[in-house]
Order: sequence, then structure tokens, then C-alpha cells
Amino acid sequence: MSSGLYTALITQAQALGIQQKSIEIIGQNIANVNNPQYSRQKVNITTEGTVRSSDGVQNMGIKIDSIVQNRSVFLDEQIVKDTSRLSYYEAQEEFNSMVETAIGDKLNQSEEAAASNNEPDNVVGSAGIGAAISRFFNAVSSLATTPDDSTVKNKLFNEASSLVDQFHTVSERLTDLSDSIDDKINTDVDKINTLLSQVAEVNEEIDRAEVETTGTALDLRDKRQALLEELAGYINFHQSKDDEGRLQVAIYDEDGNDLLLVDNRTVKQTVSYDSTRTATDEYAFYVGEAGSETWLDTTGGTAHGAWKTKTGVLKDLSDEMDTLASNLVTEFNSVYSGTVSGNNFFNSTGTTAATIDLDSTLTSGSDIEVNSDGSVGNNDIMKALEDLGNSNISGLDNKTFHAYYVEKVTDAGNSINNISLRKSNMESLNQLLEAKRQAYGGVSINEEVTDLMRYQRSFQSISRVISVMNSLLEAIVNLGRL
Repeated sequence: MSSGLYTALITQAQALGIQQKSIEIIGQNIANVNNPQYSRQKVNITTEGTVRSSDGVQNMGIKIDSIVQNRSVFLDEQIVKDTSRLSYYEAQEEFNSMVETAIGDKLNQSEEAAASNNEPDNVVGSAGIGAAISRFFNAVSSLATTPDDSTVKNKLFNEASSLVDQFHTVSERLTDLSDSIDDKINTDVDKINTLLSQVAEVNEEIDRAEVETTGTALDLRDKRQALLEELAGYINFHQSKDDEGRLQVAIYDEDGNDLLLVDNRTVKQTVSYDSTRTATDEYAFYVGEAGSETWLDTTGGTAHGAWKTKTGVLKDLSDEMDTLASNLVTEFNSVYSGTVSGNNFFNSTGTTAATIDLDSTLTSGSDIEVNSDGSVGNNDIMKALEDLGNSNISGLDNKTFHAYYVEKVTDAGNSINNISLRKSNMESLNQLLEAKRQAYGGVSINEEVTDLMRYQRSFQSISRVISVMNSLLEAIVNLGRL
């Protein structure tokens, strides 16, 4: 009889340890209730089976079969992909707002505004190139009305100088922003390579921790998932497994071929960025040495999003401001050079937003000529320049100077609004996926507390059984002494 009690006592002691371990896991779950990267862990308990002995068939008790995570591989991989897409749009939205600041106008104008050349301050901001062009041609019109008024001449000279300064300011801001984007991309690339190394290191730790049983290094697997999601914020990639089921991180090259970045414990390639690449080149990120590089088909992440802004709306606006400056200089000079002196109004060699300038012969309002014969009251040149301000220019898509500017600002605004809309939609989808993942594998305080009470009661009950068995054994021992 005593041997049966001893066996039962050992069985209950094992069960007590299992309940204690279950309580420890619940405590760990509760501690991570606010950790979005943590997946709820659960103890799977199974029986040890039975054995035949001299006392008959005896139950061998229970054991911990495994400790598992409530993780969905599908949701994890989908969140990685959508994180990359969301970060791509977030980066574009961030730098698009900086483009808006650089240009000095709100880039959300309507098509009706683009078609209008009236009331410029209602169409674009009062500090941008568009408003400066309107003020410049308004001053031309005033001088056409009073061609011999020195005050009006000074006004035109000041507005012309202001217009030139505005072109320079916008050009400098756009150039500085382009450089800033390159700096941000280089920082992102450094972070990409660091994260690739960290993923490889965690893979090695997982290998060491799971020598005997695969899938047991749960905390390390949580850590790796967090690293993968962080990596996805910078660059798109996809996951695969080697022949032994170990993680690989890969990306497609320009030909659509798989290119391994991480092969379990080993970083196979590091990513680089070529800042000279333009939108027509399609690819700006590569692996290997420059000159023998392999271009990567990047489609997501902040690095690619920043590059798309640099080579997209920023480059387009920069080129369009150059086109506007070039046509203004050429067209205005072609009319103004019909004056008595034949001088230019603008420096003929300054045909970009960065280089536009007044002609060296124009140092004050008194240097401005208004007609072709020098006679008092004649305004033929100023009148022709006034008409030029309202004329459609072939080099500007048959738009006036002001309308061309507003049209390009409108186009940029439409692109920016489209990116913001896509980012908003992707945010909603990402939040939905995250909510599903939390529902599937997140920690619920209610469930944990319920389980805690259940295991606590089991612990108390087993402890009571052990106490009773101890009393019986003590009684048996005492009987043997009689």
C-alpha cells in the first residue's frame, strides 16, 4: 500500500510543478500585455500514460508536452508586407509636405484655379512664384498706363528683383530638400544593413536554443519577428525557408530573380544606394560593387518612398520652375530688346530658376525703357509686355506664365493628395490586420486572470492531496512502530 502512496505522491509532486510552470507562463503573458510584438504563450499538458505494477494499472501522471505561441504565420507575413507598403506612403507624404514648404504654395489647387489667371492670391499663396509673377506683370501694366512715372518704374524694378529672388529661393529650397532626402536614404540604408545583421544574429541564437526541439525559442522568435517588421519599414523583402526550415530573407532583383540578403545565420549581401539615379533608371538600390552591381526591385519602405518623392514630384517641380524661368527670360527679352538701347531686361544666360537674374544694365527703375523711340508718352514696348503677360506661351504648354505655374502646382497637389489617400487606406488595412493578430495571439487580461485562477485552484488542490497523502504515510509509518 505504501508503495502506491509513494508513487501517487511523486505523481502529485510532478503535477504541482506543472501547475507552477503554467502560472509562471501566465505571469509572463500578463507582463507583456502592452507589448504588441509579444505573442501569448500557452502550456500544453498531456498524460504520461499508464504502467502495470504489482498494485495493478497505475497512472504515470501528467507532463508538459510543449509551450507554444498563439502566432499566425499568415498574419505575421501579411503585416510585414503591409508595413513596407505603409512606410513607403508615409515617407512620400512626409517629404511631399516639405516640397510644399519649399515651393511656398499649398499644393492642393483645383483645376478651375489652374485655368484662371485672375485674383492670384486666391489661387496660390502670396509668397510663392505664382504671386510674384502676377505682381510683376501688374507692375508692367501700371507702367504701360503711366510710362513716364519714375515711381512706377521703381515699382516694376522692385517687383522684378522680388521675382528673381523668389525663383532663387525656391530653387535653393528644392535643391536642399533633394540633398536632405539623399541623407535620409543613406541613413535608412545603414539601418537596413544593421537590421539584416541583427536578423542573422537572432537566427543563430534560435539555432542554438532549438538544438533539441524546433520552435521552442519563443521569446527569440518574437524578437526576430519584431526585427523583420522594423526592416520592412525601410525596404520590401520576402521570406523563405532553406531545406532545414531555417529563415531566409530575400528580395527580387531587376530581372525578377530571388536574391538572398540573409541565409539563416549569414548576411549574404548588403544594400547600397546610388543618389545619381533618376526616375527613368527605375532602380536606385543595389548589392555588390559599383560598376558590377545588381539592381534591386524595391517597391516599399521609407528608403524607396523617399527616392520616389525625390525623383517624382520634387524633380518635376524643379524642372518645371526651370522651364518657367527659361521661357520668362526668353519671351520677355525678345519684346524688351525692341527698346531704343536694345538691351535685355533679364540676363540672357540665366535661364534656370537658380540662375535667372536682371540684366547688368538694369540697376534701378530709372534704367527701365518703355518704348522703341524714346519719345515722351510712348508706351509701345510696355504695352507689348503687358500683352505678353496675358498671352499663351508655346514653351509653356500654351499657357500664360501664371496659368502654367498654377497648373504645375495643381498637378503636384493632385499627386500629393493621391499619396495621402493611399496612405490613409493602407493605415486602415494595417490596423485591421494588427487587430486580427492581437485577437488571435495577443494577451487578454480577462483570459489570463481566468486561467490564473484555474491553475491556482489546481495548485491548491494538488497541495491538499499531497498533504493528505503525507498524513496517510505518516499514519502507516506510525503503525509500523507499534
